[in-house]
Amino acid sequence: MKLEFNPKVIEDDDVNTIYLLDEPGSYLHASAQSKLCRKLQFLSESNRVIYCTHSHYLLDPDVIPLSSIRVADKDPNGNVNIVPIFDHKGNLLERRSAFQPVVDALQIKPFILDMTSGRVILTEGITDYYALLLFRGDRTISVLPSVSADSIKFYISLMLAWQVSFWALWDNDDEGRRNYKEAKRIFGETLSNRRFRLLPKTERVKKRILQDLFDGKDIAMFKEELSLARNVSFEKLITAVFYAPQRTEIIRKVSASTKGNFEDLYNHLSLE
Repeated sequence: MKLEFNPKVIEDDDVNTIYLLDEPGSYLHASAQSKLCRKLQFLSESNRVIYCTHSHYLLDPDVIPLSSIRVADKDPNGNVNIVPIFDHKGNLLERRSAFQPVVDALQIKPFILDMTSGRVILTEGITDYYALLLFRGDRTISVLPSVSADSIKFYISLMLAWQVSFWALWDNDDEGRRNYKEAKRIFGETLSNRRFRLLPKTERVKKRILQDLFDGKDIAMFKEELSLARNVSFEKLITAVFYAPQRTEIIRKVSASTKGNFEDLYNHLSLE
């Protein structure tokens, strides 16, 4: 907060200053960290700002472009490397990984649930959330990501308690079908027939996950448009598309095949 209140702060017309900050969010309340994040972004418009942090409040993707984030990690030889987050090989599901603060930053927004629509789709995870919103169109629907196929059952209970119209969506794979059947057993046939869905599958495939809704040519197009490596993970790729400044233009280029798959999915949910 010294940047905000320091009487020796540089005048507004001075530019090209380099700010080097070590854990600027230390000892600050969450709201103060959020304010600081916006201040740092403002300073970066005419200066160079470099800071290290473990706080997801200082990695808000609505403020700090994902392409500006680097992950510092140590290799088996003890050497410290700094790489773009899309090139980092840490496991997104590993709670102790160096990528975790970025994961927390990406997940915090969806949990501030916008209940004004009164209709919510529950998904298995954050990537499903991004994908459904990319192709939501003008539908007045909210999406709430769970943290696994199993945890959807917990959010079903919340939706029932809050009297919110919802639809629970599982991947049509072994794990998804197992948790779908378990939810049917817990909540009963009447509710499950109206509100529980597996991803629609075709006669040619025995299982289907949300990634299968994307045409391979569109996956290649996303990587090219965002200048990402060919081996970037699907999760990171969809995250990058969702937060890309040119997202609207990218989605316009998506094939009729992919758009049709998501349109079929929304129809399959039978939203009321």
